[in-house]
Amino acid sequence: MNSKVVFGYAAMLWIGVAAASDISNPAIGLVVSPGDFQIDGSRARGNGSLMSGTTVDDLKSPTHVSLTNRTRFDLAPEAQGQIFSDRLVLKKGRAQVWPADGFAVEANGLRMDSLAAASNFRVWRLDEMTISVTAVSGMAAAQTAAGAPVAQIPEGQTREVSVVSGCLGEARSHFLIRDQITKMLVEVKGPDIASHLNRRVKITGVVDTATPPVAGATRLIREAVLTDLPGEACRPVAGWVKPVAIGTGVAAAAAVGGLAAGQVIFTGGGAAGISPGQ
Repeated sequence: MNSKVVFGYAAMLWIGVAAASDISNPAIGLVVSPGDFQIDGSRARGNGSLMSGTTVDDLKSPTHVSLTNRTRFDLAPEAQGQIFSDRLVLKKGRAQVWPADGFAVEANGLRMDSLAAASNFRVWRLDEMTISVTAVSGMAAAQTAAGAPVAQIPEGQTREVSVVSGCLGEARSHFLIRDQITKMLVEVKGPDIASHLNRRVKITGVVDTATPPVAGATRLIREAVLTDLPGEACRPVAGWVKPVAIGTGVAAAAAVGGLAAGQVIFTGGGAAGISPGQ
């Protein structure tokens, strides 16, 4: 959809939106789509007004949102998001954002925004662990919910940013975590990794797309922020050979670091219902 055309059409609908707003919960914007969609669980088509916290999902066509603060963004078909005046909580799919000052996209515990005026960026929630961020114009940035910087993305470039939580283990000098949510096994590298071995940790970092991870891991993450998680300490476990999905295939976790099945060392523990190897 041509966002300029839709934006112009949206502007003509503002009088009706303002009239329909509840004074106690005024409209913060307008959603416009040529296809069907859901707005707070109700079917809609064409357009609808947005209140703070409105959820838009089940999109059949590219959909445009314009807010009263001059922020506008496009949602791809099948995207899902909860919309506030200062942020879009992206729960599924892709969005391209032309932000006003202070507007951000939140997903997977990360916050993406722009570091330049008159800029725009794309955010794609790849899965529950990883976000892809592209700076279409200007400089984009990713940070944790607490505000710790994770990545700056120059114009025209893309970064994949991941958040992984679980027990930190080691196999032949490779540090590994099986994410508690996605169950993916990932390799992690960074200055604080070795000192946190056999602990439950949360690591936020950038996916190294140029360097293959160790065999058996789905990706390699370069640490940007590491924090300890509460709970019982992890313990080394030998002989862990559960299969690990890689793309469309399946590999044995025993392949990690070239170890034989009986030599594999990883971490587990019992505190949070985590079985060995998780």
